[in-house]
Order: sequence, then structure tokens, then C-alpha cells
Amino acid sequence: MKKISIFIAMAAIAVSCAAVSRAAGQGKTDPRKSRAAALMADIKKDLAKKSGVYLYFYADSYGTSINESARIEKIAKGEKAGFHLINVEDGELEAVSSIYNIEFVPTVLRLGRGAGVVEEFEGPKPVAALTAGRKRKNPPALAKQISENSKKGSATLLEFYAEWCSPCMKMMPLLKEAEEKSGGRLKVVRIHVDKDGDTLRMYNVDSPPANIVLDADGVPRLRTGAIPSPQLLLDVLKDMGVI
Repeated sequence: MKKISIFIAMAAIAVSCAAVSRAAGQGKTDPRKSRAAALMADIKKDLAKKSGVYLYFYADSYGTSINESARIEKIAKGEKAGFHLINVEDGELEAVSSIYNIEFVPTVLRLGRGAGVVEEFEGPKPVAALTAGRKRKNPPALAKQISENSKKGSATLLEFYAEWCSPCMKMMPLLKEAEEKSGGRLKVVRIHVDKDGDTLRMYNVDSPPANIVLDADGVPRLRTGAIPSPQLLLDVLKDMGVI
């Protein structure tokens, strides 16, 4: 198993998505950004038509990380789920890997329709982890909240916080304001990092503050730490087509 260090700030992801939107409006295509956008679009299509989606993250520099991809793909087909291979070292797909904060390869995530990341398993033998049930699962209460928001056509912002985290406490009113200004298009769900370790690990959150936005289909679209202002957050999400 190999550890991967990946990080992209909110502004970088936002600029990338904004560029795709502008290019589309002008009939132009940026090949570096369009592949990431196309992958996200394919994931959303699969979630709309299939039982779920498996994302298999690997790295070319760690050859054995792709060894079990064919078996995971077979499992996905058996469940009538989508399957996508993602090379974390592919610069054109870096934004996608960063959203999920992939630190080890191979890592396999299963997304559920309108439910976000519902399962995660990592390690050199993901098939064994899957069949043996050694995987992290989305807590039922959280999955229900995300699903309810999805049914209403709302995006969900997962706010990972703790009382001892000063930036978290300063950010709370800003996120609340963003939720109120969104007109119901964005719902904030607070997750205490000291009390909900399963969700912390599920979304690969190392420490607070951390905020992850899932679109109305439950697909993670944005990961960021600090939020400069409520309006900037809403503008970024609108530019991305999330709200």
C-alpha cells in the first residue's frame, strides 16, 4: 500500500470548474480540465441510472495498486453499478482525487445514489476487504440526512468541527449564513470530529476545520478548510453548478 500526498485549495478547484463553464459557454474545450469535468459528469449519470458507483484509485508508480481493479469491476457489474478507474498521478484528474483526499492506493469508494460515500476500503487487497466486510460505512443517520436533502434537490455541506478548534467556531456563523442565503439549495450538516470517527475516516478528514460539499446527487464536489465569506462559497458552488 502506498501513501499519496495530494491537496488542492478551494480556489484552485473553483477556478478549474469556472474555466470549464466558461469554455463550454464559448464553445471551447480545455483538455486538462474537461477530463475531470467529464469524469464527474459520468459519475453523476451512473448514480442516476445504476445502483451505485465504484471508484478505484490507483497509481502508475505503484504497479500492484491496479492488480485487483478487474475483480472490483466484475463485482460492480454484478451489482449493476458503475465503475471508474482513477490514476491519482494523472494531473488532469488531480482535482477529482483531491476532492476525495485519497492518501493511499489502492483505495476503493462506493457512492450511493443521493447518499454520498457509503463505503470505503483501502489496502493492497481491496477485494478481500470487500468480501470480508472490512470496510468503512456511512453512518445510517448521516446517510438519511444526505438522502433527504437530495430528494429536495439540495446540496449538503458536511461541516467537520470541534469546540477546541478556534477557526471552526469562527466559521460556524459564516456557514449558517451561507445556508440561509442559499434559499434551501444548501443544507449544512455538522459532524463533531471527536464524536463521529467513522464519518471522519469515511471522508478522509485529517483534522478540522474541513468542509465537504455534496451535490444534490450525493457526489462530493468540493473540499476546503476555511471559508473566506458566505457569498464567496455560494458563488463558487453556483459557478460549479452545484446549487
